[in-house]
Amino acid sequence: MTTKNIKLLLAFGFAMHAVQSPVQAEAPTIAQQTNRILTATSVTLFPALLALAWSTQYVNNTYLVQEEHLVKTSYPYAQEWYDAMAIKYPDAHLESKLFLQTMRHTPKQAVRGWFSTFNQIYFPQDSLKEINRLYKNKIDDKELTDEEQLTLCKEEFILLHKAGHIEHNDVFTTFVSIIGLTLGINGLYLLYKELTHDEEIFKYMPSTVDSNGNLTFSQNNVINLLGEYCLGQSQFIKGIIYTACLACVERNHEYAADQFSYTQCDTNALHGAVSFFEDEDHDPLYNIENKKVSPFLETDSIFGKIMQAWALRTDEKNLAQLRFIKSIPILNWFFHYQRDKAHPNPATRAQLIKNEIAQREKLTTQQIAA
Repeated sequence: MTTKNIKLLLAFGFAMHAVQSPVQAEAPTIAQQTNRILTATSVTLFPALLALAWSTQYVNNTYLVQEEHLVKTSYPYAQEWYDAMAIKYPDAHLESKLFLQTMRHTPKQAVRGWFSTFNQIYFPQDSLKEINRLYKNKIDDKELTDEEQLTLCKEEFILLHKAGHIEHNDVFTTFVSIIGLTLGINGLYLLYKELTHDEEIFKYMPSTVDSNGNLTFSQNNVINLLGEYCLGQSQFIKGIIYTACLACVERNHEYAADQFSYTQCDTNALHGAVSFFEDEDHDPLYNIENKKVSPFLETDSIFGKIMQAWALRTDEKNLAQLRFIKSIPILNWFFHYQRDKAHPNPATRAQLIKNEIAQREKLTTQQIAA
């Protein structure tokens, strides 16, 4: 359910409670009543709408899975790889999870990345094709190159990462966090309005004065009030707080899922994970210090040479800016946060994996020495 639909339903619910014919009172009393109605509406309506959306998704992903969604339907060797991983990593409980290509009413090609839901793990088509090909070669005793081995190790790490999200029940905790943050932030905002008798909200409500000198508000006035409540400037501040808090929750989920995969994966899979994060497609700042602008094809055109010189200067300036951003920790963090608010910095994740590898190697050395 979209944010727009939720706001429209909130406006409708408020109007049903707030519209009296006519509403007459002194401005402070109306302000208090308005805040109380908004609070009651947000407390009851929003959780109900979110629960409806969450339960609908749960039914679709759990009970409406079709055979064509299963990985084994199109990629039998990829399914065999998954079954082998279930045996290799019993603590991940992969045998109790569904390995899928897509979900109901979602084209397979629309799945662009890896993700998990309640008890389902989804892989994109490109990964499934590669796993299917490589694991078939492995079963047929065909030797895999180092790069191909690394590819399977990378997919192994990603699989355990997604399993970690399910093991920690992250979908449900995100759902609870969204409700808690929304009600908490809006509740504090409305409590402030109530306690301070803030009447600024009424400037958005065109009013008239009846023959007795009392303020009168019509149904259209109430809808205008809801427009300010849902879309007003205060929403910008609340939106920043909400986004920051939810990002903390999501990042905590990612760190926990990473930690789960660190402890489960073998060393080869961890090396695959490092190769996944230390990649320019995944991290634009990776190896930026050594990156150079690719030369242009030679041209005899004077105009072409001028344009190439301008483009070269622009590209070199962009590279210099990226190097500067990487050199300043706070800018580095903000750069990656803007790109992906849910996931930590790829370089940070890669370093944590390297630390795990180094710790295992140190432990192995100590065991051999003993």
